[in-house]
Amino acid sequence: MEHHDLNDKVIVITGSTRGIGRALAEACAASGAKVVVSSHKEESVKEALLNLQSKGYAVSGIPCDVSRPEHLEQLLARSLSLWGQVDVWINNAGLSGGMRFLEDMEPSEIGDMVNTNLTGLLVGSRLALMQFRKQGHGTLVNISGLGGQGEAAPYSTVHAATKAVFKLICYHQQRKIRF
Repeated sequence: MEHHDLNDKVIVITGSTRGIGRALAEACAASGAKVVVSSHKEESVKEALLNLQSKGYAVSGIPCDVSRPEHLEQLLARSLSLWGQVDVWINNAGLSGGMRFLEDMEPSEIGDMVNTNLTGLLVGSRLALMQFRKQGHGTLVNISGLGGQGEAAPYSTVHAATKAVFKLICYHQQRKIRF
């Protein structure tokens, strides 16, 4: 795997204690970045930090439920208090709900997915963009998923809907903001 030089870049990654987020955190740290990991589970954050710090990486992390705006604010504040800036914000956290028909899902499950996948992404993006404007630079990365290109996603109605709407929002923002 090719590593790019990310020396002294501060990278915040939501949902980064397992899966794609964890791989991103490790790859960025291995390339010299200072990485802030997060997960809604405190134990997962602790385990990820121990593992990454044991490899000599500059990492920090806190629990963060992205469906709660105050948690995202705390994630940003923690990153700034430790390293003074955020160069890259990666919205990776998300819920899929498994492969099920919409009618088999409870309304509370649908709400949790919308709050995590869409509201969490929008609030996280808003905070990152406001910080990037203050700094005069920054990169926002939004991880998509099944249905994110508007393609059919059988048994994944809610997940696909939140990811497809996310694509439209990101496209609109891309055209409006320049740093």
